[in-house]
Amino acid sequence: MPPGNRLDEVTEDRSNIDGDTIFLNINRPRNLNSTVVDGVEIAFQHVFDTLPGLLQYVGVSANLTYVSSDDEVGNELIDAAVALPGLSDSQNFVLFYDDGEIEGRVAYNKRDRFFSGRQGPEPIFTNDFDQLDVRVAWNINKTYQVFVEGTNLTDSFVKRSGRFESRFGGIEDPGARYVLGARATF
Repeated sequence: MPPGNRLDEVTEDRSNIDGDTIFLNINRPRNLNSTVVDGVEIAFQHVFDTLPGLLQYVGVSANLTYVSSDDEVGNELIDAAVALPGLSDSQNFVLFYDDGEIEGRVAYNKRDRFFSGRQGPEPIFTNDFDQLDVRVAWNINKTYQVFVEGTNLTDSFVKRSGRFESRFGGIEDPGARYVLGARATF
C-alpha cells in the first residue's frame, strides 16, 4: 500500500476548559506508514458446451485466494493496530447452469480466520467460516424474471475471538435465509 493510506485507531486523552483531565477513549482512523500485501489468486471457469443436451449449459467456476502482509497480528503480545483488517485466504467453488431461460447456481465459499479490528487494546479476530448458497431463476421473457434463492444453507455462524481462539469475542448467527422474488428490467 502506498504511504499515507494505512489506517490506525488512536486513543487520545483530553481536558476540559477548567484544566481538569477528562478521560475519553476516542477511536478514529489515522494514516500511518506503508505496508506490503502479497497475494495470489488462482481462478478457473469452464462451460461444458461440448457436452450433449442440457449438460452443454452447465459450468464450473473456482478460485483460491492467498494473501499475506508484513503487518499480521498473531498471538504474540504486539500492538493490534499494526495489522490490516480483513486479510485472509479464501476458497470459492460454483456450479452453474444457464440456458437463457433457466439459471441455476450453487456456490460454496470458505474464508480463513482474519483480524477484524480492536475492542479496546485487544485484537478481535473473525474465525474461519464457510457457507453454501443456491439460486434458481426463470426468465419469463426479456423483461421479467422470477427467482428463489437460499443463502447460508449450511446455517453457519460467524464467531469472533480475541488474541486466542478460546477468548470469546462475539457471535453472529444469521441462520439460513430464503428469498422468493421477481424482477423487471425496463
